[in-house]
Amino acid sequence: MILLLVRAGALAALAATAAACSRGTPAYDEVVRLVAPAPGALAPAYTLADETRPVLAAPRERRLDIPVPAGAAADYSFPLPEDFPGDLIATGTLQRARQMLPVAAQVLARGRDADGSPRASLTLPAAALGDGPAATLTLMLTTPPTAAEVEVVADPVAVPDGARLELAYGLSPAANVAGAAPVALEVAAEVEGGVTTPLWTATVAAERPEPPHWTEATIPLAPFAGASVRFHFRARAAGDGKPVLLPLWADPTIVAPAPAGAPRRRNVILVSIDTLRADRLAAGGAYRRPMPQIDAFAQSAVTFTNAWSVWPETSGSHMSLFTSRYPSEHGVTSFINAPPPTLELLAERLRRAGYLTRAFTEDGGVWAYAGFARGFSAYAERRSPDFVYRGEVDKVFADGARWVDAHRDRTFFLFLHTYQVHSPFSPPEGYRGLFKDIPPREPPPLQEFALQYDQEARYADDVIGPFLAHLAAIGIAEHSIVIVTSDHGEEFGEHGGFGHGRTLHEEVLRVPLVIAAPGLLAPATVAVPVSLLDVAPTILDLVGLAPTPGQRGTSLVERARAAAAGRPDPSAAGRPLFAEVDRVERVPFRQVSVRRDGATAIADLANGLTRCYRPDDRHELRPDDTCPELTALIAAHRAAMAPIGSVATQHPTDPELIEKMRALGYLE
Repeated sequence: MILLLVRAGALAALAATAAACSRGTPAYDEVVRLVAPAPGALAPAYTLADETRPVLAAPRERRLDIPVPAGAAADYSFPLPEDFPGDLIATGTLQRARQMLPVAAQVLARGRDADGSPRASLTLPAAALGDGPAATLTLMLTTPPTAAEVEVVADPVAVPDGARLELAYGLSPAANVAGAAPVALEVAAEVEGGVTTPLWTATVAAERPEPPHWTEATIPLAPFAGASVRFHFRARAAGDGKPVLLPLWADPTIVAPAPAGAPRRRNVILVSIDTLRADRLAAGGAYRRPMPQIDAFAQSAVTFTNAWSVWPETSGSHMSLFTSRYPSEHGVTSFINAPPPTLELLAERLRRAGYLTRAFTEDGGVWAYAGFARGFSAYAERRSPDFVYRGEVDKVFADGARWVDAHRDRTFFLFLHTYQVHSPFSPPEGYRGLFKDIPPREPPPLQEFALQYDQEARYADDVIGPFLAHLAAIGIAEHSIVIVTSDHGEEFGEHGGFGHGRTLHEEVLRVPLVIAAPGLLAPATVAVPVSLLDVAPTILDLVGLAPTPGQRGTSLVERARAAAAGRPDPSAAGRPLFAEVDRVERVPFRQVSVRRDGATAIADLANGLTRCYRPDDRHELRPDDTCPELTALIAAHRAAMAPIGSVATQHPTDPELIEKMRALGYLE
């Protein structure tokens, strides 16, 4: 038997809850999480079927990249490092040109060369054989335990009245090896005195045709109310076949009702419509009005008409949204970087405060492996096979609606993200005739792209609008904080380009920002400049949590209340808003911008030039080079920015994702 004690910080979680209650905040309904790493540490996480969850323990796995020459035999042999002991099960993907082929789970045959060097062999997919280009084999090598039973044991925790244990379970893809025996899973409770009681059992077929996936379970704990319990999570072979015990126990959490009379805490729902410009909402100056339902929603909310991103791409901007830090600090300046463990993300902060955290997103720059899954009980990605941002807004928000329906009795943070209005623009058939009677305002070469963009925006609005209405219909909206925003905009020739990620002009940085908080914020329009760095501090303020140390943004609560009351906001005057970009395509794009009191300066660090725009040049079309005060602000910003902790290139462990990134040039 393998015994692993999980020192998961359960007592610390209880202490944090008690401290929060003593400050007068409502009691939390999530009492103890058995996966609760210490501050600055990361919980192990595992991905099944494009959904990443924190787990009690992960299998022993190592990644290996192997070149496969053209004309390789089906029984392919390759060198194996000396430090790969014992039996190994291989799963993975083989990439040949732009074709990616799954490699079935199989036990590696071990041997040695004439000089004694270790080798291994496996069977390649049939489509990888014969004439054709060389290939790359990315394998995940898993060492299965040799024991007849494996067990994870958690620290003892106090079980409150009315509690239940919620978790998800699954098997590693390596368990799907031919001839593997079914796996019997069991959760048991050990009380003081050593008496152990089985609570729940399930049998999972290890060898099955469908990909491995998570299955959720809820276990009543009524018989143990008031007791100190140590939970055991066990797995053993059940039936004929080879024992391959690779269980996954995801985020087991003890949940209990809030005390009678405690005020209900606010849910937080954050909607990110990737690449949506501010001027596609009515309040932002839309001339085609492609988003009437979100416009109507904004009428009952606080609308910030002068909100600015800090990075003109998905990854860096979203990580700034979640951390209230600049990309030059959190380090997420490309698709293959992740923030340091010492930097707490918004989901981690809300999870630590007792929130159930969930995310539904699409393929692209908010990948789980790049740190975005941190703090989420489950982080679902709709990954495309080829990294094309097709947009799946209908599926993402249907997932979100189903999840809200099933968890309306909980206090939660829900993140929903869609690429529907991101290029390539391909609106559904029924939307391709919209807006053709409205004269375009973009430069002629890109007018058709802008039209398709607006058609995509209308389609997104027709999906997101009913989702927002559904929140009200089921009684969730009245005790929820709903934020609708974007990470960056899109250029349609305003400064001679198309797309985003290469400039820091208005069209790629000004974004919509709508915050609805019934009973906390009255409807208002706020015209003073604000930053996406302000979103996380505002959320923490609205739910009664202390600000995160070191955050660069500020809460917008008082600013919104001042606008609703018609009062001036003296804090708005003179505040500089910075943005950055640092990336390389054929040429480097390294710029820093600042906006203050309507004036703008954009410093190009690659050529040393600074372009200045006066307050009366709102669309930044008449540059000059005379803005010494703004130039000084940029210099001071650059001097103050430094990476937090160690920011290193991340290497995803999902073989299919690795191969896709390699095909696109993100990995060697």
